[in-house]
Amino acid sequence: MKLLDTDICIGLLKAVPNVVAAWRACDERCALSLMSVGELAYGDTRFFLRFIEPHLPEIEGGRFDFASLESLPGWEAVLGLQFENLVLNHVMELMPFLGLQGVPILSAAPFREKGGRRGEGVQIDLLIQTRKSVCIVEIKRKKELGEEVEEEVARKMERLKVRKGVSIRTALVYEGRLAPVVAGNAWFDAIVPVGRLFGRNA
Repeated sequence: MKLLDTDICIGLLKAVPNVVAAWRACDERCALSLMSVGELAYGDTRFFLRFIEPHLPEIEGGRFDFASLESLPGWEAVLGLQFENLVLNHVMELMPFLGLQGVPILSAAPFREKGGRRGEGVQIDLLIQTRKSVCIVEIKRKKELGEEVEEEVARKMERLKVRKGVSIRTALVYEGRLAPVVAGNAWFDAIVPVGRLFGRNA
């Protein structure tokens, strides 16, 4: 399982003159894929725009160098977005882990509500709505995950407006080391290591 093809990324940096020529000749409408929340969904496209395009003069002039992909500024943020996209592209496979297999789903998508006079806004990685409940799914890729993830989702619960009689459930899909206290708290209704989602032991 790869979040972003490392070989492609390194190849893009090394072969940038040919890549630039290809991109400049490509119709922007076929090169860009936008999510409803305005984020690039295609990993190699995001890599080009984030790491290559801003440095084109240095790269084309042979003045750009880097030690590793991990040393590039913003690399972890790019991987985080790719991880979210990976999970979002496998929503139906996620349903059994949330106890929602066979349950009619009204919607399942990222959710964003801007803040206004009535309160702060809320952004949810994945919001799953059924007739009687909504499930806030937090998607995290982090080396260490502690109780702060519970606090973050609790704030989202407070800001999310739901109809009377609709219950709110919570779930965490993660990659990294989960602090034992988080599992022990049983605060989340479901905790899913991404390895389980893709059939690996976790």
